[in-house]
Amino acid sequence: MPQQGKSGSFDPCSNGRHVDQSSQVLQIRLFGPPQLCWNDVRLRFGAPPRALSLLAYLLLYRAQPLTRETVAFALWPDEAEAAARSTLRRYVYYLVSRALPARGETPWIVGDKRTLQWNPAAPLWLDVAEFESLASDENRAAEAVELYMADLAEGIDDEWLRPLRDQLREQQCALLTKLVDSSRARGDRRRAIEYALRLLRHDPWREDAVRALMALRQESGDRAGALQTYRDFSKRLRVELEVEPMTETAELYGRIAEPVAELTASLATARPSVVWHNLPMAFTSFLGRERKIEALRALLLERRLVTLTGTGGVGKTRLAVETARTLIESFPEGVWLVEFAPVADPEMVPARIAAVLGLEQSPGTAILETIGTALRERATLLVLDNCEHVLDAAAVTVARLLADCPQVRILATSREPLHLSGERVERLESLAVPQIDGEALASLEELREVPAVKLFLNRAADVAPSLVVRDDGDERRALATVCRRLDGIPLAIELAASRMSLLTISALAERLENRFRLLVGGSRTVLPRQQTLRATLDWSFDLLSVRERTVFGRLGIFVAGWTLEAAQHVCSDALIAEADIFELLSSLVDKSLVVVQTEGTRPRYRMLETMRAYALEGLAEHSRERERTASRHAHYFLAFAEHADATFGSVPILRSLAPLGPELDNFRAALGWSLAERCDTELGVRLAAALGLVFGRLALYAEGERWCSRALAEIAEHPSAACEADLYRALFFYAYFSRTPDEMLAAGRRAVDLYRELGERSKLAYVLALLGFALHQIKRTDEADRATAEAVAIAREEGDHWHIAFVLCYRALTIDSTEIGARRALLDESVRLWGNLGEDASVELLILSLVAFAADDLLRALRWARESLAGYRRLNFRGAIAMCQVYVAAYSLAAGDVDVARNAAREALVIARGVNSTKFVPLVLQYLARVAALRGQIRRAARLLGASDVQHGALGWMHELHEQSGYAQTLAILREALSGDQEELATLMAEGRAWSFEQAAEEALLV
Repeated sequence: MPQQGKSGSFDPCSNGRHVDQSSQVLQIRLFGPPQLCWNDVRLRFGAPPRALSLLAYLLLYRAQPLTRETVAFALWPDEAEAAARSTLRRYVYYLVSRALPARGETPWIVGDKRTLQWNPAAPLWLDVAEFESLASDENRAAEAVELYMADLAEGIDDEWLRPLRDQLREQQCALLTKLVDSSRARGDRRRAIEYALRLLRHDPWREDAVRALMALRQESGDRAGALQTYRDFSKRLRVELEVEPMTETAELYGRIAEPVAELTASLATARPSVVWHNLPMAFTSFLGRERKIEALRALLLERRLVTLTGTGGVGKTRLAVETARTLIESFPEGVWLVEFAPVADPEMVPARIAAVLGLEQSPGTAILETIGTALRERATLLVLDNCEHVLDAAAVTVARLLADCPQVRILATSREPLHLSGERVERLESLAVPQIDGEALASLEELREVPAVKLFLNRAADVAPSLVVRDDGDERRALATVCRRLDGIPLAIELAASRMSLLTISALAERLENRFRLLVGGSRTVLPRQQTLRATLDWSFDLLSVRERTVFGRLGIFVAGWTLEAAQHVCSDALIAEADIFELLSSLVDKSLVVVQTEGTRPRYRMLETMRAYALEGLAEHSRERERTASRHAHYFLAFAEHADATFGSVPILRSLAPLGPELDNFRAALGWSLAERCDTELGVRLAAALGLVFGRLALYAEGERWCSRALAEIAEHPSAACEADLYRALFFYAYFSRTPDEMLAAGRRAVDLYRELGERSKLAYVLALLGFALHQIKRTDEADRATAEAVAIAREEGDHWHIAFVLCYRALTIDSTEIGARRALLDESVRLWGNLGEDASVELLILSLVAFAADDLLRALRWARESLAGYRRLNFRGAIAMCQVYVAAYSLAAGDVDVARNAAREALVIARGVNSTKFVPLVLQYLARVAALRGQIRRAARLLGASDVQHGALGWMHELHEQSGYAQTLAILREALSGDQEELATLMAEGRAWSFEQAAEEALLV
């Protein structure tokens, strides 16, 4: 055979092979469908198809002349000898005259009457000859296997060809097996995996190749791919051959799966779903409105806007809440109660809705636009309570939401309608009362069924369990009179019933009769309902002692409730001792003027909004008293916030945060009084500084930045370097989510400079660690290294274990990714310093899990992520739950548990859609693309991977930290599944890049 071409000049007909083009050479490929090339041009085979078999035969047996009888019998075994020889002559003619290029002096085929042979002198490059030559040199095996594009002479199914085809396939498999081993020995796992995959394409039943591929994928960090390799192979064996894998293969699977089996099993167990409503727990039975609930429920399923109107105290809020409770299943994407009672500024109406929905609004973004984007495709019910004092702003907001969000429905409560097009107004009347027609009275059993009477007796039994209503005319008339006199207003009835521990029904009826006669100058006509409620409140208030009245008025300053400790600080003064507050507060609870809630670890008190409005009205009549009370309220919550800020680092972050969440509206009220109303701007600056990070930890980024910026504007008037440093620390945190890198770094560096001047070294170390981490993510590695190194040095000098552990974690995340040993050492020291973190340490555990993952310690990463997730579930912090599930998905993919990864990623995506957060979406889409690829949903996976390229959120740094879970690995699976068709893969990924967020989310949830 002629000398094969050199490897220096490219042959366009050879798919990447190189041949010598100094002279004309006929290039023939027999691996795969036969191909001929001449002068760099692929030849069209002009002879009949059987001529191609003849050509292959002559080429493969080219070493010596062949007798014509041998060739004829091999190609036409069913024909008679004479006929076969005649056919052979005809096809030889086809080859030399039609299929092969014309040559003058050197023919392609030589022979005589007895023999035939491919001409050894003809200029030929043959891939099979090249393959055999390279395969004989163990140093050139990698070149040889590249020539074997497919099995020999695909499309030719002659009997003579099969042994040669099998022989060459075995030779290719033997070469690939050696290359797998040699590449693995060199540490080139990527190349070894490629060879193993090619080996399995040639022989899909080779279990040694399956085991090699499993081991290689595990060693390269792709445990999910290793386990999926086994599962796919095992399934094929059962379906096609009805056998199980070899014991050796099954044992390898067990060894790979064993380290994380327990952890992933616990992650896959049933867990509470995310709560998609915030309706309060009912503490008392709801009486007298059962039919109204059903009617209102049916109306809300039919109409998009229903406004429940009625006088104060008639029960609008309770009816709205109880109706919404029956609709939770009908609105799977959320039923949300938004209470406007604490909102003093009408401009804050949209912000209040966004806060309740947990929406992450970026500074500078219109809040209504944020809400509209989040709810545009959501079947959601909003219950907007107490709209009357912000009516115009509420109407504008509702109109915008109805226009932008076609699946949103709204149930509003107000003392007057919103006056919007399409609004259905339902006026809530008082409870039905007994009829008194002359001397005729209903029986006691009949009276008990009247809604107003039923409510009165039920609430009276709460304070007077031994109450017995006598079945005589006077007692029945007194009972009917009480309920009629109170006009069936639930709040008035409950106030009156609270006195039944001291009065009989007859005595109560007489006192009410006297009270109302006095108010109207002796007239016995029925009073308007609002006047009735006011008269009832006045009557209840007049029955209080002077000290009870004073405390009742002062309690009105609280927004959304208070603790006993808060009441003692705010309501006591020189006239009322702090020690007396508990007794006075308990008396107000007994009289139903204050409600106590005991579902938490300690009692919390609140007023119904009607009561609070009444208390504030009385407080406002004495302006100095109101200002003194507001000042005590602001000072108390300043001390509360500063104490919480001082404990930062001495207890787990969530434990320091937990007491602050319920007081958020009180903090807002104090900030509004001190900063917005400018009643005490110095106090406001201190309060904003102390609360700097609190709003961010509650995912209220825009509000937190707004208060910090407002406080910084007052710094010039009330200079305080400590406050300024804390405010810039908070702004650095907020800018990390919403500003440019330069703005973020400017805030962080300003905080660093101020903490240096102040000597606040623990806080300095904290900010330096985060600053270094931020610098690392924007590829300023030298600066990042200096910042985190200094943070570690400072923290060690200070000796604060919490801060040392914190900065060590961020140091571990910023050092070179190849320094696995160093990362693990820093991780182990952090764990030792933090010690037994407990159930409130979700933040710290999540940081540890991230470091463990970066340090290739998958077991601890999974365990800590799981524990962090459990803590956030207890608090129902939806954004944090989503973040934890992103981590769980990443770690589970690396662990090989595709099902857990899928469930975690799906929940993270559902939550992200619900709170309008796109921070984690790129990662979630990437992980679900991986799951889809492993499950054989190749085209969906390719599109999702493309979508993950463009759905970037603010936390792009997470993509790099989680890269171990494998964007590149997913891409490799797709390339393999699409047989290397780069054009199709590129097209599919481009389609995904063109998707909107909603399109990408909908497709991802189908995985």
